[in-house]
Amino acid sequence: MIHVKPSDLNRRFQGYDEQEKTKELSKCILDKLKSTKFKKCSACNSLATRENEIISWPEYMFIRDESAPTGAKEMLTFPTSLELSDDKTYYIQGRVNSLAHTGHHFTSVGIIPNNGSLFLAEIDNLSGAMNIIKSEDRLQAEMMLVQNNLYPVFLCYRLGLK
Repeated sequence: MIHVKPSDLNRRFQGYDEQEKTKELSKCILDKLKSTKFKKCSACNSLATRENEIISWPEYMFIRDESAPTGAKEMLTFPTSLELSDDKTYYIQGRVNSLAHTGHHFTSVGIIPNNGSLFLAEIDNLSGAMNIIKSEDRLQAEMMLVQNNLYPVFLCYRLGLK
């Protein structure tokens, strides 16, 4: 689980277009995966870096937006994909949203493959109903997941499957 604070990132992304934001968010997440730490070296007083080596990439990556449902005014717009290296790209698969800042009402939306086609399924925790949104186009389904005006709580990305 990777935790992000949109208020910190939004300040960092001021004036960026969507492509630049995606690139910077991918870099930020890669830094969190590597747990990159910057500290001053006590011997020479210069900046030293320590980071974890990624031996294998997880198939799924879950990102938690720490601002929702805390009542934060700023929300981060998450991209359809995260390019973490030249050959490692994660694509959005699902999202859990809060319908209110209180966090008592949630919807889960996910891309579900079915015999070569796909559809979006949305489940509401209070009604128990599932809404099926048919979509043959993967890009359209991904855009529907990220262009949601609700409060994102968790997002799920999957490695290399488009």
